[in-house]
Amino acid sequence: MLAGHEEGDDATLRHVVHEKSRNHLPAEIRKGATDGANTSPGSSWFETQSLRKQLLKKECDLNPSLKSDLTNVIHNQKGLLRYYIVDDTYKMMYCSICKVASTHWKSVFLVLNGKFKSVDEVPIQTVHTDPSLKTLNQYSPAEIEYRLRNYTTFIFVRDPLSRVLSAYRNKLEEKNTYYQPRVGSRILKMYRKNPTSLELASGVGVTFEEFLRFITERKEGGNVDHHWRPSYQMIFPCNIRYDYIGKLESGKEDSENILRLLKIDQRGRFMESTKNKSHTEKTLFDKYYKNIKQEYITKLYEIYAPDFKLFGYSMDTNLTQRKILAN
Repeated sequence: MLAGHEEGDDATLRHVVHEKSRNHLPAEIRKGATDGANTSPGSSWFETQSLRKQLLKKECDLNPSLKSDLTNVIHNQKGLLRYYIVDDTYKMMYCSICKVASTHWKSVFLVLNGKFKSVDEVPIQTVHTDPSLKTLNQYSPAEIEYRLRNYTTFIFVRDPLSRVLSAYRNKLEEKNTYYQPRVGSRILKMYRKNPTSLELASGVGVTFEEFLRFITERKEGGNVDHHWRPSYQMIFPCNIRYDYIGKLESGKEDSENILRLLKIDQRGRFMESTKNKSHTEKTLFDKYYKNIKQEYITKLYEIYAPDFKLFGYSMDTNLTQRKILAN
């Protein structure tokens, strides 16, 4: 089951996984985190990590419904673990969420497994489908449990409203030969008054408000696509203990520190996006959200509420006062 739909008692496994100690980390990583060497992150970064994990645990304790029957998932629904990328050489796992630097991290894993020599060589067209990437669902239940208990595990998250906007721009506003004729056409048919036959055939021209209506008003399945599905429904936030929680808003610092701690910074350097360099995140946010009806903003907050709360993002419905924070 997805997070938020617990059906059984996997207390033993949940305790072992969620209370996983940092002592499972390789000795050189533990040393690098505490010896004050010049190559290790500053204490403020570790303090931020501690605060992020404390908040996550607090929200999980306050919301038991977010805990899943992980034992059942491991033994009967392994497909739900397909978002976890595994590297057995470095004994680490990364939970991939679309529109949250997943291309960068998958590129890093492809370099680590020897498929490419550097992240610059990884073709963006195939990074998400390359069969050499190993995912957690490909292992046996015993192997899955071992990796959950012993591997260094990390994740990157993002302000939910910014992630929704990114999904719209990438899949429906920009040219996309897969999503526009499939999803875009459906949206236009549902919400556009008197759409032309060309619009219905191509799916081109969906507005941001039409997209928001689509993901907030549909009775069923509005958030089935993993590009805009709430993150908490994919990552088992209250079952799996994450050693590091990165945020896209502090992506450069978080990525470089995690790469350094894992001793792979020479092979997996951080890649900054070159898209939309003329626009800041806030500029884009203001541009697209400024004319959106309040009812859709409220519905977005309701749908993505666990993501906001688990990872400390602002839920101020007055978007002019809202800040996109990285802490």
